[in-house]
Amino acid sequence: MDSVYHGFNQCELPSAIYNLFSDAEAVSIFPNPTRNHFEVLLSSNIKAEDVKSVSVWGVNGQSVFSVNGYQQNIHTGSLPAGAYYVVVKTDKKNIVKKLLLQ
Repeated sequence: MDSVYHGFNQCELPSAIYNLFSDAEAVSIFPNPTRNHFEVLLSSNIKAEDVKSVSVWGVNGQSVFSVNGYQQNIHTGSLPAGAYYVVVKTDKKNIVKKLLLQ
């Protein structure tokens, strides 16, 4: 178990939960919210060559964009405003980030 400090009390978190939170920080979406494009930024934990695909999904579960490999700049000008999910897939995991289009 990993230790996390909450206020003055130390809490124990199962490793799977701790890894879930640290995975979320492995990918950043910028700017968010956005209008015409966004960038997928990788932390030092993930190399571009480890990324198998980047995809964008509507909240209805429909894929609206997908590319094999890593693409940093993604244009969204043809998509309607709303909430979407960006999925960065690697050999070991899928990292999901929420994206808001204005």
